[in-house]
This record gives sequence, structure tokens and C-alpha cells, in this order.
Amino acid sequence: MINTTMNQPCPGTNTNGSTRPPGMLEIDKGQGHTAANGHLIPAALMGSGIDLRNLVAEYEKFNNPYLSGGVEKQIREGVKSGNRMLVSIVPRYENVNSGIPTIVEYNYGTLGGVMKHCVLRQSPTGGTTTGSATCPGR
Repeated sequence: MINTTMNQPCPGTNTNGSTRPPGMLEIDKGQGHTAANGHLIPAALMGSGIDLRNLVAEYEKFNNPYLSGGVEKQIREGVKSGNRMLVSIVPRYENVNSGIPTIVEYNYGTLGGVMKHCVLRQSPTGGTTTGSATCPGR
């Protein structure tokens, strides 16, 4: 589980091809889909793209555009606008024999503002979202 509070834009680091969290080969070779490194703490919140403790295996189309254009975009916009953000991110693994998180659960919002609870289920073609009515991708 990742919990953080930020109130200013702080660049994190991008991922690279040599840093590969568990589950990447499972997606690429085992399933024949394209894998992506997924930041748990987004780069906008100083999340590292090379520290394996901050990375999970994601399907490419879940990572971008589904996640980066949805929940992560809202978090980036909140930080860039100067808001103090509260963020909790929890990957959930429904298959104990897999390194791929089935669900990535986000709780986020501005300090003193409305919090969102967004549960994103990843798939090779993108994802689905449940939770708060205002979650992107619903």
C-alpha cells in the first residue's frame, strides 16, 4: 500500500526497458500481450520509474491511455494546480500464482476536499472502473 501527501509538483522518474517488475514476462511471453511498467506512486508525486518497489506489471493499454489519461491525470492536475493531495494506491493480486495485479485501487483527493475511491480492474484491452461516481473511466 502506498500512501502519500503532496502539495507541489515534483518530477519523478520515467521507467526504462531494463527495470522489469514481476509479471512483465507473464504478460509479454506467457500471454502474448504488451507489458508496461506501472508506477504505483505516479511520477507527478515523485514516483520512481526505476525502483522496483514502486513498479507493477501492467498491460500497455491499461497503463496508457486508460490509467495515465484517467486517475493519474486527475492526480497530476491536482498537484499542478497547487492543491495538497492525499493519495493511497493499493495493487491487488487475485491470482496468487501471478505477478500481475488484477486491480489497482486508488483513494485520492484534495486535503479537506472530496475523496474519490476508484477501483481499476486491468485487462489487455484497457480496464474497467468501479467506485465513486466521479471516477474517470466509469
